Amino acid sequence: IQERVGNVIQNSQDKQLNGNFDFVRLYNKIGYLKKLNEGDRSSGSNRMNRRLPQQQQAQEEEEQDSVRVSVFKKILDGSMKFLMMVKRASFSYTQSSGTALPGFMPEPDFLGVYWAGRAPTFGFVFGDQRDIRSLAAENDWITRDSILNQAYTTKYTDNFNAKASLEPIPGLRIDINADRVYAINHQEYYRYADSLGRFESYSAVDAGSFSISYIAWGTSFGRDYQDIVSPVFERMKDYRIVIAERLSEENPNSVGMVYDSITGREFPLGYGPSSQDVLIPSFVAAYTNQSPNDVTLDYFLKIPLPNWRITYDGLSRIGFLQNIIQSAT
Repeated sequence: IQERVGNVIQNSQDKQLNGNFDFVRLYNKIGYLKKLNEGDRSSGSNRMNRRLPQQQQAQEEEEQDSVRVSVFKKILDGSMKFLMMVKRASFSYTQSSGTALPGFMPEPDFLGVYWAGRAPTFGFVFGDQRDIRSLAAENDWITRDSILNQAYTTKYTDNFNAKASLEPIPGLRIDINADRVYAINHQEYYRYADSLGRFESYSAVDAGSFSISYIAWGTSFGRDYQDIVSPVFERMKDYRIVIAERLSEENPNSVGMVYDSITGREFPLGYGPSSQDVLIPSFVAAYTNQSPNDVTLDYFLKIPLPNWRITYDGLSRIGFLQNIIQSAT
């Protein structure tokens, strides 16, 4: 059978970009900022512990009592510490793609290439994602046997993630995170049609997933009705017809309406109430408290909005609370 249907050839391509930023090391390049980050360290403690003549010691104590901390310096130090609240940041972006082509007849030699016919091209061997099916059909690289029943597939995924750590005041830490993941898998049967005398594609199917960090603060404190029905969810269902009509108006090839028996309403052809293109903007508009006439329709190109986590351990820095914590532990 393998002599009739051939083999499956596949390749993959991965791209990755990472970045890490240590802002503390950057701040410490400046002496004044480095001193603020390290805190005030008394370098004269040994000197103060030495026994001094009585008059000199009294004079130094009098000078220390007369010293007043500059208000301007306090404001400046506090402002600079606040501006330096970003301590660390990082980001990563990965992009993965791959292709699998069944029915490949030539047997590869060195480096996965059939050198006599240069099949399946050097680009494909080294991860190039251009479609080579037409070239393969012209050069008889693909079997024409009707028993070939494996699908031609392509996959694509990109993943973006960004993190940052902020410390506005000692003990207060804010961790910020934003991410976006998009994946699409395509498959179809690419076989030789005897009746047409050429290769044809059949039963194309696309499937994928999409996730993005977002801010839904506008409806975070909403309450359900007494019958445990969410008003936000009900708004999302009502927004679907508005979004569907907007999508239909933007598509010059959209014609006609179709009656939906579940909702009891007519929707534009191809933009039903369960369509992904309709549901995502409807969901975002409802849960972010936006108008369905203003919300963007293309969320695959949307920039992720950050989520955050706040941690405060400054109470342990207060004297009497510190004693309570230590006695409890």
